[in-house]
Amino acid sequence: MKNLSYIALLSITALTLSACSSSAGSAQASAASPQADSTAQTASSAADTASGEAKVIKVATGNSFAPYAYVNEKGELDGFSVALLKEVDERNPEYSFELEGTSMEDVLLGVETGNYAFGSYTINKTSDREEKYLFTEENTGFKNTWVVIKKGRTDIQTLDDLAGKTFVDTPGKSFYVFMEEYNAANPGKEVELVGIDQLNNTDRLKYIADGKYDASVISTSVFQQIQDQANLDVELGFLLFSRPTYYVLNKADDSDLKDKLDAALKSIHEDGTLSKLSNEYLAEDVSVQQEAQAVLSE
Repeated sequence: MKNLSYIALLSITALTLSACSSSAGSAQASAASPQADSTAQTASSAADTASGEAKVIKVATGNSFAPYAYVNEKGELDGFSVALLKEVDERNPEYSFELEGTSMEDVLLGVETGNYAFGSYTINKTSDREEKYLFTEENTGFKNTWVVIKKGRTDIQTLDDLAGKTFVDTPGKSFYVFMEEYNAANPGKEVELVGIDQLNNTDRLKYIADGKYDASVISTSVFQQIQDQANLDVELGFLLFSRPTYYVLNKADDSDLKDKLDAALKSIHEDGTLSKLSNEYLAEDVSVQQEAQAVLSE
């Protein structure tokens, strides 16, 4: 076993000041994880000493994004994305990953400014992002996003069924933008969009359960996690998107890191490890793409 280090930070503000004076979401995202500052997890072996020192690679991931990347009750980074990063690290003995937990905004900012070698936050490719970042060729799995409805409803089974009904989400988010584009392309079948800034997933499910709004969107794993605790009167209506996610690197990176990441991810796909890890942490197999009703523009 290699020497590994995993750290969840309260904030990366100090790291980004030299490159950028503002990241409005940083303090808010970090405040959601007060114990993150004290986290450190290290494992070592004599085998490393014999083979020489591995190059430390600083990696950004989430710290309050359960079940993908979050700080557990022991104050340690945990979740599917963290477990996958550890597996990728293990398959690259020349590297030693140092994980830091933060918000998605700071993951992207930190990669862009060179504070991190790469980032992991269930990030999908978009044309705008590909202008700014380098992505791995191999994906880190498929994130499945469902339209969620009140339990027992039979009138919402397709996108067309949402015509005239209320759909709640955060303005500017990819799903909200998709619905705006859908409305523009489907006159007479418009969905009534309701925008709530910084809408959290528990509240969105409560709104649907209470009948305040007709529908929203949520990933399979987050839905199940909330239902395990709250058992709200909601259900998954239909699969809207099944989209691949990737690691993101600085576009100026000229090392062989991307190739090493791709090689590890390819083997993790092929030997069934991705399927095993996703079933363990997410209670679904994200190694294969499911048939969905829509495709999110990239």
